[in-house]
Amino acid sequence: MNPHRSPRPEDQRRMTIFFVAAALVMLASYFLITKPNMERARAEAAREKEQIAAVQQTPSAPVEMSLEEALEAGPRVTLETPKVFGSIPTKGLRFDDLLLQDYYTTLAKEEHVRLLSPNEARRSNFVEIGLLPADASVRVPSASTQWRVVTGEKLTPETPVILEWENGQGITYRRTISIDRRYVVTVVDEIRNNSETGVTFYPYALVSQTHHKPREGEVVAFEDRDAGIQHIGPIAYLNEKLHEESYEDVADEEMIQFSGVKGWLGITAKYWLTALLPKPGQSFDARFAWQKGDEDADIYQVDLRAAPLMVKANEKVKTEMRFFAGAKKLEILDDYEEQLGIEKLELAVDFGVLYILTKPLYHLLSFMGGYIHDEYGFAVSFGIALLLLTVLVRIVLFPLQNKAYRAMNRMKDLGPKLHALKEKYPDDKEKFQREVMEMYKREKINPASGCLPILLQIPIFFALYKVIYITIDMRHAPFWGWIHDLSAPDLTNVFNLFGLLPFETPAFLVVGAWPLLYGLTMWMQQELNPKPEDETQKQIFAMLPWIFTFVFAKFPAGLVIYYTWSNLLGIVQQYSLRKLNPGMAPPKKPRKGKKKADDSADAKAD
Repeated sequence: MNPHRSPRPEDQRRMTIFFVAAALVMLASYFLITKPNMERARAEAAREKEQIAAVQQTPSAPVEMSLEEALEAGPRVTLETPKVFGSIPTKGLRFDDLLLQDYYTTLAKEEHVRLLSPNEARRSNFVEIGLLPADASVRVPSASTQWRVVTGEKLTPETPVILEWENGQGITYRRTISIDRRYVVTVVDEIRNNSETGVTFYPYALVSQTHHKPREGEVVAFEDRDAGIQHIGPIAYLNEKLHEESYEDVADEEMIQFSGVKGWLGITAKYWLTALLPKPGQSFDARFAWQKGDEDADIYQVDLRAAPLMVKANEKVKTEMRFFAGAKKLEILDDYEEQLGIEKLELAVDFGVLYILTKPLYHLLSFMGGYIHDEYGFAVSFGIALLLLTVLVRIVLFPLQNKAYRAMNRMKDLGPKLHALKEKYPDDKEKFQREVMEMYKREKINPASGCLPILLQIPIFFALYKVIYITIDMRHAPFWGWIHDLSAPDLTNVFNLFGLLPFETPAFLVVGAWPLLYGLTMWMQQELNPKPEDETQKQIFAMLPWIFTFVFAKFPAGLVIYYTWSNLLGIVQQYSLRKLNPGMAPPKKPRKGKKKADDSADAKAD
């Protein structure tokens, strides 16, 4: 055989037919299978985008109703538990009317704290739970759907409410709403598909808040102001990571998305929380979103969309969603973590970076306040607990402060020697440093020993500051005298003699009695400490009590009382340290009369 023989004509024909047939198969596969699949995928992606967008509320219309008018616009199912009360509209079934039984807006206790309010109100805040259809032609309940009450005229922990709506396409939606004795609402949606085709839904839930700029003359409550000390705004714990975004950051980004996550999310205030609580282990897509509403309205929303739910023909399927709406009481959040398996719900209370210190101190303060109230019935139980906690902290830190005081006084004794070395080596800094270190070795003094105990105390005092600021126990808690709310500033004013003079001063000049006492005790404590040798430092230290008096005038009274009491204890402690360290007290200044007598005696001796 000749290996270089040319192919026969019939072989060439077969090869040509093969390649033509292969090309035709590939073209047919593309146009009949691949292209339609791509178009379906694009259409599905577009539908999903529309569904995600549908979860986001459109900007609310200009406010035309008062809160009372909005609540009376249609029939409602009343709601009441030992902790909350309100109502749910049968049209739309949005959770938009919820008030707290134990908390009031003012000390007069005339109006309960309102957590949820209708979309038609000026400052709306509501929770919505629903279903999005994969097929846009399938009718699902919306904000305008009028539900029929099946059972239950009033929602209580013992009596759930069941409502129903039929969409006219053979699908019936039945919703069961239940609530526990505290702050968690559970919504179970049952979809009965009596049609001949299967349908797919995406369960969703959202928390929506509308913010308006304060009108002229409108006063913003102290607890609603963002002081920058704790997080206020959208919050989420997703895939074992805490996400905290300020309202400003969300507005700048417009949308922050999280895909395929597990956990919980919501919107937090200083003392209150509204959070969506999916089943533990359930995966979902979530986001923080912002839209500009009409006029001066800003709409903030956190929402989630769960995995698709397939309901076959002539079958029924259930889906469940919970949400929390209530006070951020740590023991309640801890209980829900254990009972419902909601991971790290306690992080809704902003303990900050010093969590390991802040949380135990929070528990200790809350326990002491509750024990004093239960055992002795004192109205000022939390104030007493605050004073006792300050004493405990001072006792625990006493060994550190004693060590720091000893070290500072030993360093002070070396002052003349250090001054002599400076004069001896005015131009040779390297030689001066070597001699100083040799002197420290001879005297067996560590120059950092006075600073280290003080540095160790800083995290503890910062943690205490954080606890006192964030704890809900301090809200509307009274103290002796004129302080009726430890969470608000002392509103007395030294510049008009505490109200005796008939005029008001500018806000920056309002300095109450407790901030004044704080400045005074700070000055007294400075007088007991060794004075710095540098004249500039002396002047700065002399100004600090005045500066801090004005700074603390804007702080909650509880914080000012804590620091004032801490200063008083510090003054007592300074005297105790002097007793424990004899010879370390600064020399007493001679009286003028005595000095003259001593001078006369010296003159006679000469």
